Amino acid sequence: MNKVLGPTLITAALAASGVAAAPATAASTNAAATCPARVVIPHVRITHKQTRVYATLTDDCGARYASWNIHNSAGRHDTIVFDPAAPNTRDFLDFGSTHRLGRHDVRPANAHDPGDKRVKQATAQFLVKLGSGTTIKAIRDGNAVTVNGRVRQYDPSPGRWVAWRNARVAVEGRHGAAAPWVALAGRVRADRAGRVTARVTAPRVRQFRLVTQATSTVWGSTSSYAHP
Repeated sequence: MNKVLGPTLITAALAASGVAAAPATAASTNAAATCPARVVIPHVRITHKQTRVYATLTDDCGARYASWNIHNSAGRHDTIVFDPAAPNTRDFLDFGSTHRLGRHDVRPANAHDPGDKRVKQATAQFLVKLGSGTTIKAIRDGNAVTVNGRVRQYDPSPGRWVAWRNARVAVEGRHGAAAPWVALAGRVRADRAGRVTARVTAPRVRQFRLVTQATSTVWGSTSSYAHP
């Protein structure tokens, strides 16, 4: 199946677990009548021009064939198919730069057991968003610390990483590795070049990081920590 969804891409990673084929017995027929077959597609992070991700059939419920349709805001755009008896419990989705971002619904299409009886199917959802990245540098001057950072996001149109202008970023700090992270200042906005600057008074704080807030189309990200 060479299915290309267009080039808003993805790196996304999907959970994989195989399911053993169920024999055509009374027990499997009963399971087909009571339990829904389930598929898992984790959220997708787009960071390349084209990315292939895998859907996993995690519970076949005695089905010998099962398929689901994938819908986004524009309608159905793909179908995933499984044949547990093969055994085949994985199928793939290809994402490209024209693919729509946001919520994707996984809706039952068809499933039946070895006796051609319908098998119930569960619905699922996953999100497709652009990836982001955040970096940090911190300089201490007595009790005051100047925190500088840069925020980037993946842009599918040119197929490269660009400055994430106007991203909302929080400055967090902690006293040591075992301490919880706490907000040190309100969220600041990245400038046109994706740069962030904040100055905080924190005489006892030893580690600092920047946390960029997610949006409906871009995943948030957290920098490594700085120890000025």
